[in-house]
Amino acid sequence: GISVQIDRSRAAPRFALPGGQLSLEGGGHLTSFKLRDRESDLREIILVCIKYWRWIAGSGFIACFGAIVFILLAQPLYTSTVTILIDASNRMIQGSESNGFASAPQDPNLVESQLKIITSPAVLKRVIVSEKLDQDSEFIGSNNDNASSDMRTGKAIAALAKKMAVKKSERTYVIDVDLSTSH
Repeated sequence: GISVQIDRSRAAPRFALPGGQLSLEGGGHLTSFKLRDRESDLREIILVCIKYWRWIAGSGFIACFGAIVFILLAQPLYTSTVTILIDASNRMIQGSESNGFASAPQDPNLVESQLKIITSPAVLKRVIVSEKLDQDSEFIGSNNDNASSDMRTGKAIAALAKKMAVKKSERTYVIDVDLSTSH
C-alpha cells in the first residue's frame, strides 16, 4: 500500500509506494524518487516460495493429475466441414424482365429449400448406404446384430441427423455442413 510520512523540519510529505519512495516539497513539487532495492524484492519472493513449497508442488501435482485423467477419459470428437455454394445464375424468377444485364436473381427461398433437401431422410439414407454407416456401431448402437436392415438404417439416419449441423450464411448462397463423430 501507500503510506504517508510528514517530515516536520521540512513540512514535506513522503509517500512510500510499492516500487519506491516519493518526496514532495511544500508546494507539491517532486523533489526525489528513490527505488527500493530490487534484489530485496527477489529475495522476498524466493523466501515465500521456499516457505510454501509444499502448497506450490501439491497444486502443480493435482493440476497434472487432473490433466492426465481428462486425457485418458475424454473421448475425442472429430468434426468435418464442407461449404457448398448454390449456383443461382441459371434460375429465373417468374415476373422478372430481361434487361440485358447479367445479374443473379434474389431468391430467398432457394437456399432454404436446399437446406431441407440436404437434411432430408432420402439424402441421409443415400449417405448411410454409400458409407456403410448402417454397420457402424457409433450410428446404430452395439446391440443391433439381430436387427433388420431397415431398422439399422433408420437408427443410422436418426444418428446422422443428430450429428450433422447444416446452416446458411446471411444473405448469401452458401451452406455449411458440419458432421461430428468420435472416429
